[in-house]
Amino acid sequence: MSEYSFESYKPGYEVAQKEIGFTVTKDWVWPSAHTYQELKDELGENFDDESIIYCLFDDEIVGYTWFDLLPSEDPNVVRAWLEFPKLYPRHEQAFPSLIEHALEIMRRKGITNVRIRGSSVVKNSFNLIEKSGFKEVATMGRGIKLYYVYDLAKGPLDVNVSHVKECTSPEEFDKCAELATNWYQKPKEWVKDFLNEHYPPENLIAHLYVEDNGEIKAACNIAPNNVVKEISAFHYIYSPNELYLKPLVAKAVSICANQGYKTLVVDLINKHRQFEAFYFNLGFDKGAEMGFYEINL
Repeated sequence: MSEYSFESYKPGYEVAQKEIGFTVTKDWVWPSAHTYQELKDELGENFDDESIIYCLFDDEIVGYTWFDLLPSEDPNVVRAWLEFPKLYPRHEQAFPSLIEHALEIMRRKGITNVRIRGSSVVKNSFNLIEKSGFKEVATMGRGIKLYYVYDLAKGPLDVNVSHVKECTSPEEFDKCAELATNWYQKPKEWVKDFLNEHYPPENLIAHLYVEDNGEIKAACNIAPNNVVKEISAFHYIYSPNELYLKPLVAKAVSICANQGYKTLVVDLINKHRQFEAFYFNLGFDKGAEMGFYEINL
């Protein structure tokens, strides 16, 4: 009788991991998958051979998950992030056992609290997480984050974008990074380092800002998805109001449509959550909602 088994990384597993990531997430609003090397680079010193757990059926890899340490404000709590498992269709029944195996590894490593994210892009994800013993994080439950999506086949928005400009100089970048602190909720120098590392100009579709009377009032950057290249998204966006936000979004729509992208995605989280009605009225559709869950080990 065939059974599921679970293993840590072995040479050659990275090929299956890449294929699973693409196949499982390619139809998501915002596909999300990491290759073995990307995870190794991202997790840095936290990475070891047990960081990724593979699910096998009849010696074939059919899914995987991974975990990483998270900062904890409580010195008595060792917190980790567990990625929602990616499993081939018809193997979703392995979810509870894969989660249980991952939690056992983390428990053995001294981790005491684990967080995971559910999303409506995955059928029954919230229910699956709850059945595995996780509870909603009180301040970060279901709906804390929304994806809104603009179908670029609709064409450009009828909005004056004459005050929207490309961020090209170091001085402009510095001012845009200052605004981006509102999005990342991190100090300016952290934001500058993060943008330089993850979103250099060659990785971006555009880096835009709105100018009013010589001052930069709103800013955003846009980059393609790393799994499905036809999908674009704001990776940060900040405006104090709809007056500046409207031309900023309109310019992004125009650029992405002209470059052949199919959709433009925006995260509604933290203070940007207040603009849900604004995006809906511009023609964006609600694509997904997310929530964060945790379990104490």
